[in-house]
Amino acid sequence: MTHSFKSVPRIKESALLGSWSEFKSDRLGLVLRVMRECGELGEFHVGPVSMYFPTGPKLLHQILVEQADKFTTEPFMANFYPVLGRTTLPGIDGAHHRRIRRIMAPAFQPKRMMAYAEHMVGFADEVQRGMVDGSEVEIVGVMQHLALKILAKSVFHLEFNEDKYFFDCIHVASEYVGVRVSNPVQLPLWVPTPRNRRDQAAIAHLRGRARSLLEEGRQRGDKGDVLSLLLTAKDEDGTGLSEAELLDQILTLYIAGHETTANALSFAFMLLGQHPESQAKLQAEVDSVLGGRAPTYEDAPKLTYTLQVIKESLRMFPPAVFFGRAPIEDLEIEGYRFRKGQFCLLSPYAIHRNPEFFPEPERFAPERFTPENEKKLPRNTYLPFGTGPHVCIGQYFALLEAQLVLAHICQNVNVSLVPNQQIRLMPLATLGPSPFRVKVTRRKTATALAS
Repeated sequence: MTHSFKSVPRIKESALLGSWSEFKSDRLGLVLRVMRECGELGEFHVGPVSMYFPTGPKLLHQILVEQADKFTTEPFMANFYPVLGRTTLPGIDGAHHRRIRRIMAPAFQPKRMMAYAEHMVGFADEVQRGMVDGSEVEIVGVMQHLALKILAKSVFHLEFNEDKYFFDCIHVASEYVGVRVSNPVQLPLWVPTPRNRRDQAAIAHLRGRARSLLEEGRQRGDKGDVLSLLLTAKDEDGTGLSEAELLDQILTLYIAGHETTANALSFAFMLLGQHPESQAKLQAEVDSVLGGRAPTYEDAPKLTYTLQVIKESLRMFPPAVFFGRAPIEDLEIEGYRFRKGQFCLLSPYAIHRNPEFFPEPERFAPERFTPENEKKLPRNTYLPFGTGPHVCIGQYFALLEAQLVLAHICQNVNVSLVPNQQIRLMPLATLGPSPFRVKVTRRKTATALAS
């Protein structure tokens, strides 16, 4: 008797090109349409490439957790390899992934966060001190510089001194990945087109900077930072990370580690600027908990509404807007057939907008993440950091940084959006906003770190 599988619903699209045009021009809108029309699992095509699009919690749990070892990240992460390297932690699977993650894990345990928190608040204090009463601030650029300063000090024990070209290279690298994710048919990087030459130069500069950081770390010895731990950490058999593995993790931490947090903070300030009542509630909490002093690591558990704002911002605008998996063997999951190699595109952006779990999903509502409400959410409906074996290794660092930075800056200034701006979503390697300006007003209750 022939086994029957559930049919996978498919959206209406061109018989020849599928949804190629829509995927290139409005892929966020496309995946929302797939979820809306198809439910827990849908199918669309980008040219000849079939893409399954799972959003149902049970399917996601099987793909990302229960049967994670039967899926590979490679088809999607191959877009990142020229930038981050072939051993970047998010892009490897199986025993290799477990080994590198095991070596890196001690650097991101909660017990190490206290030292990192001092850097987070110290650099946030520099930012808020520089915000002149009544001035306009381009917040995206400010958050990018701030996140890189925090990262450089916490991860590499360095004072951040990168130039504009470094930021240009990061943008080019992010754009390189975004273009290849949105349009699978691209000339290989080695073809000497003007764009490829620009991309190669930017990637070479970033990898050169990673080599310099690695050498500086070796010369200065153990300073208690992340790089020192990576240089000295050993696996059970006494082996550490290879030269290539070290370079790839350094580059991943430097690029992805700052860009995701900078984007999350930029979106949080955008949302608070749009919702002054939420900003006032956050400031009331900060004033009550801190009593006029700067925040510390120990204050984080008490800044509950601040964390709710961050979590809701991450729900609406998750930095990892897309990621992918492909089964390494034929599988049956929840009654559906997944053939070996079938590309599966996953999108927290869409998953977080499922009205079944997040009513009025376009409404900013930090109250969704009170402890009581958060407990009611089914597993795998909120995935800003992924889940399963590939859950983001730096999620505690990122949440703590966003919470302390947002608390300390809002403790000292009010922010409002400058009128007549169009803030666009930029789904490149990560999801960020286009540059936008806020007007800052110093608060009478403002405080700062002691000089």
